[in-house]
Amino acid sequence: MKLIIFLFTILFITGCKSEINSPDNNQQQPKREFTKSIERFFSNEFEKNLITAAESFYPPRDSVVNAAAMEFRIFIPDTNYWFYDAFDGVKIPYAITIHAINYFEEAIDALTASINSFIYKAEFNYKVEISYYETYIFEGFDQLTGLQFPSIAFNNVNVVEMNLSWDHYCGPECGLYIKHKRIVVFNSQGDLLQIFYDGAIPVMVS
Repeated sequence: MKLIIFLFTILFITGCKSEINSPDNNQQQPKREFTKSIERFFSNEFEKNLITAAESFYPPRDSVVNAAAMEFRIFIPDTNYWFYDAFDGVKIPYAITIHAINYFEEAIDALTASINSFIYKAEFNYKVEISYYETYIFEGFDQLTGLQFPSIAFNNVNVVEMNLSWDHYCGPECGLYIKHKRIVVFNSQGDLLQIFYDGAIPVMVS
């Protein structure tokens, strides 16, 4: 595993010395495409505040450390510990938090501003919605193992559904696709009841 988490900026700016970036290469350079979409849907200030709260929660640090490979655990910070791994200099999220959202947004911005990055296509999407349910039944599967979670029923709750994805491409043997989600359940007064889907996720690489 590449322990290059703190080389993120360097990797994105300099990249690898491939023929694509060589000034002596007469081949047409690939089209550079970097896009991002951040959407937060709410109807009033109360719902907006619940979304902000949902993005502020962090899982127990021990759970993040335990999900990381032994040699990577030294990179898990004492605070704001939303990631548990890295690939191609990109952090892999354990949980969707405001620091995770800001991280991927800044990554896209850095790629857009750079003319020397070895990554020439990347897309970041984040979407969060909130809904009120008189009865809400959570039914889902572990994203890593595929095992079904126990069903849990809630009454009179506000449910925040968060979805984040990152996709980058730098050649036939260089790419990464990440997709994560989080569901945060609040009671009708806005108190936290439960968080679902924090954890390690399958990652597609090339």
